[in-house]
Amino acid sequence: MQADRLIAILMLLQKNGRTTAQELAAELEVSERTIYRDIDALNMAGVPVYAQRGPGGGIAVLDTFRTDLTGLNTAELQALMMLSVPAPLLELGIGVDLKSALRKVAAAAQLMGKEPESRLQDKFFIDSSEWARTSAYESLFEIVRKGLWGNAELAISYHSELGSHAGTLTAVIQPLGLVAAAGSWYLVAGMAKHITVIPLARIRSAQITAEHFKSPPDFILESFWQDWMIRFRSQRPLFIVEANVADAVQPLLVKYLEFIDDSKPGDGWTRVTLHFDTFETARTLILGWGNAVEVLAPQALRLSIADYARQILTVYE
Repeated sequence: MQADRLIAILMLLQKNGRTTAQELAAELEVSERTIYRDIDALNMAGVPVYAQRGPGGGIAVLDTFRTDLTGLNTAELQALMMLSVPAPLLELGIGVDLKSALRKVAAAAQLMGKEPESRLQDKFFIDSSEWARTSAYESLFEIVRKGLWGNAELAISYHSELGSHAGTLTAVIQPLGLVAAAGSWYLVAGMAKHITVIPLARIRSAQITAEHFKSPPDFILESFWQDWMIRFRSQRPLFIVEANVADAVQPLLVKYLEFIDDSKPGDGWTRVTLHFDTFETARTLILGWGNAVEVLAPQALRLSIADYARQILTVYE
């Protein structure tokens, strides 16, 4: 939009001083002719911007003219400048707009005597991307996103881990929202007259159908997600493990501690109760802790860990 571009030009001129039309055009991704038209529009609005041709020339704003279009204080500007564009926003297709907004704020920051953008972004970087993202996943995400924006039903196949229904299933769903949590995407969707949550990584294929739907009038994505997380945590089955743990590694196990028995066994070891989501999760983590954890119960886990240990020794001895 021209209004956004005019603000950006003004902020850039106040930040950088005399700038060529070519530099402004490259920064704002428009033609030089568009830049000159914008300069005329700024002049008509009473902003003292002028262009000087020839060597050493360029576009500038009078030194006596200063404006602050942000209304942000120092702490607010610093918080914004610490941001990189998160991967979820890039995947949603609004990364370019966010970069443009941050660029405008950055231009105003230096005028107000705040930390330069380069210094702040050199000190902080937030990497919210998922590693090893495949092109197949990106293609799936694009289909789901289009269905979401267009309120179009999706025909999907997905992997389920629910008891007798475990395996690859098919369904027609109404996509209601996408949630980015802990580096993963979750699709909130209507399915068989109720609302469910499907990890996007479990969807094997998706196609947009010709059917459209209306979102429930009382549906609020954030509220639903918060309520769903509470229910999920309260109903999630736990796999309980009794173990002796070396005192030196006990602080590393705080996330999994259910109970600590301080009365035994002593001598640098503590009897604890640990909780995990599944048998497989417990085995994987405990194997990683080596001889710092001795499983006492259940016996099936103890035997499975011993078997894995023997297999590893066979390879390395």
